[in-house]
Amino acid sequence: MYPLFQYFLETCVPQGAQAALKNEVECFNALCAVLDEINLARAAHGTSEHAYTSLVSIHLAAFQLAYGATHVKPKHHAAFHIWSRFVRDCFVHERKNKDLKCIGAQHRNTSTFEKSVVRQAANQQLATLRERRSFGDHLQCVREIDGVKYARKVQ
Repeated sequence: MYPLFQYFLETCVPQGAQAALKNEVECFNALCAVLDEINLARAAHGTSEHAYTSLVSIHLAAFQLAYGATHVKPKHHAAFHIWSRFVRDCFVHERKNKDLKCIGAQHRNTSTFEKSVVRQAANQQLATLRERRSFGDHLQCVREIDGVKYARKVQ
């Protein structure tokens, strides 16, 4: 949706209005660059945390220039920490994809290939969940590394 609004802003809004709203337009374009970076990460096209945080910094500076530092909210700071959560939480399918490739390499019967791979993957997942280490009477200790909190099991 934002590319459509960006296109509208560039083509339909008169240059005089754009000049009057120069800081606001730059802030919006900086936000669009952040969203583009997230979309690149979703498509797994080799984006990095450094590129993302640089774009967030540029957007925050543009926001402060356009609206003033008094309008900065906690969500602006939180944007710096979204990358680690995004990479850790949103790419489970990428981690599972490696498992599926390994399982698929073991099967030669193409008539039941998909069924066999999914069945074995499900069995592996169930076996992992049945392990005592997966569940139990233990605490989660939180450890912070570079501003990111990680939980680990304590036996």
